[in-house]
Amino acid sequence: MPQDVKASFEYLRWTDLYKSVKPYAILGAVPDGLPETNMEFRAASAERIEDVRGREHTFTLEQQGFAIKKSAMPLSHFDADAVEREYPGYVEEIVRELVGSNAEVVMFDWRLRTSDRNHSAFRPGNEYDPNNRGLYINPVRTVHIDQSADGAVKRVRHHLAERADQLLQGRLRVLNLWRPLRYPVQDYPLALCDATTISSELLVKAAYIREDYHGESLYPLQSDKYKWYYLSNQRSDEVLIFKSYDSSASAKARYCPHASFENPFAQADAPCRESIEARVLVFTPE
Repeated sequence: MPQDVKASFEYLRWTDLYKSVKPYAILGAVPDGLPETNMEFRAASAERIEDVRGREHTFTLEQQGFAIKKSAMPLSHFDADAVEREYPGYVEEIVRELVGSNAEVVMFDWRLRTSDRNHSAFRPGNEYDPNNRGLYINPVRTVHIDQSADGAVKRVRHHLAERADQLLQGRLRVLNLWRPLRYPVQDYPLALCDATTISSELLVKAAYIREDYHGESLYPLQSDKYKWYYLSNQRSDEVLIFKSYDSSASAKARYCPHASFENPFAQADAPCRESIEARVLVFTPE
């Protein structure tokens, strides 16, 4: 039975500093004398998050910016070698089933996450290496979009430099595929925002800086117009697919803000969340 909830997200706090200095966050080693970030986030009042359980088929990439697909988990081990060897082909197959068999799909990133702070790479005393994808990192409660338009194009030029000009003549989509590893998710599920409820005027560009790559993401400012959804007790054979970017100006949904939340209905002894997300570049003629 569907179980709607009320829970709080964190949003970027606007400051006039951003009129002259771009928001940023440094991932990895921070140069001496420079703050790790100039962004501040604040917890908002609780918002209604509707459970899509039982009506999964009514949500699509084109209408709301996200879709849900049943597909058996192909992995039994989640070390870096296993993921990079076995997961890309599986991810490509799912994406082509959604957007068309003529799509070129390139998996350019993947991450493991856990709500178990004792197992997270961000635990106190541990030095986090953002290039080590085999490390588990924390769920993110901050509402965000992984790629801005400029960030998406830069990804193409970074990963597919020799073919970038040709590929960018067609339609580019950046998608995220998110699923649990083993157990149904109760603790810190992922919430997705209906793309049609977002105003572009409330999106703030922010730089994220690694030693070997500078990217750009988006942070929506708080609004009472957003419509939020989640899939209760999401299983490992249920995949959330959502947009970070769509180059089609005619697309109804061009991106999908998302964040995790503390589930008030999670049982006290529920397993900690463990999840995998894969990010892909998707190229089609139109």
